[in-house]
Amino acid sequence: MATVIVSSLCLRTVLTQVPKMPTVKGVMAHEEQGLWLAQEVLALVHRPLTRDEIAQSPRAKEALLSEASQMRSLGVWDESRAIEVDKLMNRCRLSGESIHISEIMPICHVKNSELPPEQQKLKGRLVFRGDACRNEKGIKAIYPEIKSLPATVHSINIVLYYGLREGNKVEISDATKAYLQAPLKSEVPTWAIIPKIIWHNHWFKKYKRVACPLVRALYGHQTSGDDWFDYFDSTVVD
Repeated sequence: MATVIVSSLCLRTVLTQVPKMPTVKGVMAHEEQGLWLAQEVLALVHRPLTRDEIAQSPRAKEALLSEASQMRSLGVWDESRAIEVDKLMNRCRLSGESIHISEIMPICHVKNSELPPEQQKLKGRLVFRGDACRNEKGIKAIYPEIKSLPATVHSINIVLYYGLREGNKVEISDATKAYLQAPLKSEVPTWAIIPKIIWHNHWFKKYKRVACPLVRALYGHQTSGDDWFDYFDSTVVD
């Protein structure tokens, strides 16, 4: 990618020859040629599973339970305060307590889906439905304006250019469960409705719908980006 970016900026210096484009023998329509090339070029494709596929797949459930286990070990939600959703909502209406509440949505992708089944891998994810978050009265939740911004293409280009200069070096590091390292700092207490696919066995005899306080900046929550940014900034500075 770095070579492509620099080449586009310094065309005459970097590109002294014109590369030969992929071709096929015979007559082929433009659309057909595009599909043919896509089949040859595309690789490591993630295919999302539908809700029905997730519900019917033991491997998908296993992947989601693995993800849930990691989140529980990080204390993403507080199961010691688990409560029936209807009971929570009634309590808030009677006491005047303000809360935000939404579901945790399970999603699952097949990694390397273009390869044979034995080379595929299922990856489970649990995300907060920030788009459907509402308060105790059923009114859509309102959040403060987001202050953190993701890195722009221009910023990335500058870093790549610096790394290509003689004597310079650029390293990339990914944070493990990045957002989940940060505490959720929402001004209003947030509750997460736990999907049944990751329930404990004893919950099925106790609850119809169960909610737990959200403690960590789970992906999908409107303030998660800001909370991670503040946590990362304070950790690096300290």
